[in-house]
Amino acid sequence: MEQKDYLMREIEKIGAMFNAIRQKLLGGSGDSSWQNAYTAERAKGELSVQLNTDIQLFLKMSMPDTKAFLLNMEGFTIENIEMLADLIAEIGLRDDCREKKQFLEKSVQLYNLCNAESNTYSIARQTKMRSLMNVLMNDTA
Repeated sequence: MEQKDYLMREIEKIGAMFNAIRQKLLGGSGDSSWQNAYTAERAKGELSVQLNTDIQLFLKMSMPDTKAFLLNMEGFTIENIEMLADLIAEIGLRDDCREKKQFLEKSVQLYNLCNAESNTYSIARQTKMRSLMNVLMNDTA
């Protein structure tokens, strides 16, 4: 029972961490001048710290390496991986992101990982993937 409570707390901490970064990136409540200054670079830095790895290294990981990396981290669930994919997509879609293609491709990879590991089909996830793939195709055309 105690172990289960600990794991639930870890899962919730990861979700809260991604939500905090996402809220800063999208400009939730608070000082708007500070939010406008919250750049993709700062979001990438925070994400690197929270993932405990260099974000550039994470973006270059293959699907099997990404899967092993995330699923071996305590507290990572399919829901948290999907939240990470959402966050990475939002960073990639920002005008000030210099590695747009890498971020969007990693996001699609993470959504694919969720599809492969989940027992539930998600129309919302599929819609997000299609939208990102359209952006990627239009940017390279």
